[in-house]
Amino acid sequence: MPYVEAGRLDRRIKIQFGNETRDAAGDVIDSTWSDVFKLWARRVVRSQGMERPTMAGVLREFDVRFDVRDSPKSQAIAPETHRVLYKG
Repeated sequence: MPYVEAGRLDRRIKIQFGNETRDAAGDVIDSTWSDVFKLWARRVVRSQGMERPTMAGVLREFDVRFDVRDSPKSQAIAPETHRVLYKG
């Protein structure tokens, strides 16, 4: 990843960790997210988005990337267990 200047990191993102509660059979019965830390990031919109009609209305999809500075915190983020929360 290219070097990102600190002045270009103008968005505050929250990194959350997924917690799952399982029953005796191993099935997930509850899934919650807990805040781990916050980072400064740069938001990069990679496409203008797409709209698809669904039964509940229109689903809008955008391809967005957040660039962050390399640190031990950012290296610990795993897409299988973490998510990015931006503006709620």
